[in-house]
Amino acid sequence: DDEKYLVRLIGSNQVVLFLGSGFTSEALNRMGEPFPLGRDLSIKLWDFLGYRSDYDETKLPEMYQAFLSSPIKLDRKKEFLENTLLAGTVEDVYLPLTCPFWYKIYTTNIDDILSITFKRARKRINEIKFPEDEYCERDQSLDSTLVVYLHGKLPSDPMNVIFSSQQYAVAQLRHQPLYSQFVYDYSIKPTIFLGTDLTEPLFERYIEEREGKFGYRELRPRSFIIVPSLSPVKIDNLRSNFNVHFVQGTTKDFLDWTKQIL
Repeated sequence: DDEKYLVRLIGSNQVVLFLGSGFTSEALNRMGEPFPLGRDLSIKLWDFLGYRSDYDETKLPEMYQAFLSSPIKLDRKKEFLENTLLAGTVEDVYLPLTCPFWYKIYTTNIDDILSITFKRARKRINEIKFPEDEYCERDQSLDSTLVVYLHGKLPSDPMNVIFSSQQYAVAQLRHQPLYSQFVYDYSIKPTIFLGTDLTEPLFERYIEEREGKFGYRELRPRSFIIVPSLSPVKIDNLRSNFNVHFVQGTTKDFLDWTKQIL
């Protein structure tokens, strides 16, 4: 029943796609390595900054703040980020993603996998990037797909991608139209969350802001989160509080399914 529901709504351009860091699992970065996530990226930052001791489990937001504050030249910082977090090899397994008429695509990733994939498929996209771009309406003719980079997109100044604890704090204090628009779209359209466990403080902040504004809990469309595993507590909380239902699967599983339903 869920599959029929999704296929029908994807076919009528009614489904939002939200991509997290797990979406990069089928690509390699410019150094020919899998994209580093979380702890692995922290280790790379630790080594780049030249700490002599072994990595001490400092979390990624603090590691990135140290990266921003480091006296290392800006050109070297940019080169490190681009080699580590931009794609060198993008497999054809991503191509089915370009076929459905997504209502919009949002991502917290800062890589160029979507740009490369849509270009290879000869499909047009309109990319909106934090913090440089203002929100714009999607193409009603469906000639292009709107892709919104909520945390920025490389290549750019390292200050313009959200990773550090200080950047998150600033983002919490300032109104972000792009994030606000995503939460609005999720509130009225079925959404597929892929490669994220939805541990997103900005997401929860804008949800609470919307409900506080209207004074009641919204009845949101049935949405789905696709990840290999999730805590049973998280599964219950997402279902009860956000009407987001867990589907066990990988990015490749989802891409294969997308190809199957074409």
